[in-house]
Amino acid sequence: MAHDLNLNATNYFEAVARLGGVSKAAEELGVSLSAVSPQIRQIEQQFRVRLFRREKRRLLLTLDGERLFQTTTQAFRMMRDVRSAIQRQRENRHCIMRVSPSFAVWWLGPRIKQLMDVAPNWDLRIDAAPDL
Repeated sequence: MAHDLNLNATNYFEAVARLGGVSKAAEELGVSLSAVSPQIRQIEQQFRVRLFRREKRRLLLTLDGERLFQTTTQAFRMMRDVRSAIQRQRENRHCIMRVSPSFAVWWLGPRIKQLMDVAPNWDLRIDAAPDL
């Protein structure tokens, strides 16, 4: 029976693989050294493969570990990118106004700089057209 992927363990795995060690990963993740190893064991048990091998006090990825690392790195990068895009979208507001030319010239025009000073993150578009 297939189980859902443990994203927490996957996050720990990706950090260890990217940084090349448990201590650096623990520091980046803001956890103790003893918190990292069980997460690595858990993901290895879930995949039923060894993801790392020890060689002269270093952790090296196995072939399966390398495959998983490439995939998780790409997936986490995509999630960070979409998070940034969503945050940027929320920061930039859009407003499209369609007004008569006389209203745009006589009333809106003199006030537009004040509006932009108060709301610099707004993407303001004004369509001054006689046919509303």
